[in-house]
Amino acid sequence: MIKLLSLKRMSRLLFFTVLVLMQYTVYSQVSFNASGSWTSFISSNLEAGSNFSSGYTSSSNQVYISATTTKGKGKAGNFGWNVSVHKEDSNWHSSLGLSVRRTGSGNSTSNGNGGGLIQGGTAFQGLSGTTSAFFSGKKGHTDIPIQYQVTGVSVLIPSGVYSTTVVFTLTDQ
Repeated sequence: MIKLLSLKRMSRLLFFTVLVLMQYTVYSQVSFNASGSWTSFISSNLEAGSNFSSGYTSSSNQVYISATTTKGKGKAGNFGWNVSVHKEDSNWHSSLGLSVRRTGSGNSTSNGNGGGLIQGGTAFQGLSGTTSAFFSGKKGHTDIPIQYQVTGVSVLIPSGVYSTTVVFTLTDQ
């Protein structure tokens, strides 16, 4: 929506909504959970000739991912897993880019038996409709923090509500 506030001012409203969906491909060994979403409301009163920021970043712990074992004793703590990611657009402008990154390792669930290992995913990675590797780990981890970034915001993009769903998929190694 563009509203003329005076001859020199206008207000521009944009909403970004990023939903989280999780999937897992395992053989009842690993439990996978992703929780959180991000909605960013951008309202800028702009002077003629000015622009708003072309990018917006969520908090560093906007979403949490957890991967824990559902197995009993024995090999319970010695499992490996991979997380991949893609987005499924419902109403997303093609000029907008969405990236995701891991900002920490969360909490180990190995009870002092070695903290496990998490690798990759610490740099912003652009998302598309094609699934791509995100990060991998060994042993259980809870509350792994995830951050989003939207780029390409411009006054040339019509005001409105834009939404997409980010799909995290966990596979057992």
